[in-house]
Amino acid sequence: MSERVATVPTFHSPAATSRAGGVDVREDDARLAALCEREHGRLVGFLTLYTGDAWLADELAQEALVRLCARWRKDELRNVVAWLNRVAVNLANSTFRRRAAARRAAIRHGASPTEHRPADAADAIAVREAVAALPPRPREVIVLRYFEGWTVEEVAGHLGLAASSVRSISSRAVALLREAGLTDAVGHRGQDEA
Repeated sequence: MSERVATVPTFHSPAATSRAGGVDVREDDARLAALCEREHGRLVGFLTLYTGDAWLADELAQEALVRLCARWRKDELRNVVAWLNRVAVNLANSTFRRRAAARRAAIRHGASPTEHRPADAADAIAVREAVAALPPRPREVIVLRYFEGWTVEEVAGHLGLAASSVRSISSRAVALLREAGLTDAVGHRGQDEA
């Protein structure tokens, strides 16, 4: 049984590579366009699991990519993929805070807020809801480990945690997902079937 090791691609912005020599602007624009095209689907999948809402995930992914485009030539971004993930998670958390504040305000004024719920298969909805119900850190670890297929070490490096902490968080989060009724829904992507 062999285990496929997921690698986290590293892309550097022009500011990070300009010290080594000039970068042709047209070539740079083409690199940025290719990067955005390549990362959009991955970000949408990542954010769909993180937020539980495919429509919101697409909006947040687009916003993260717009912010990348705005910073592309100005700032030194050593790992663009990690930067995109962090911006996307921050945008999602900001959205959650705004929605919670809006719900509290609506309740104070006697209204009941409505939420957008896209139609989806029952299993996908159950998985999304269970993952969305996890606290932020375990949810992020679960999405990176099992959806993105990152190794424990990659997740630890990205989140600034010890590998043992990532394993512990993963284990507790998987236990919570199983308690929520997800017995077969959690599996390590990239692991060969026996």
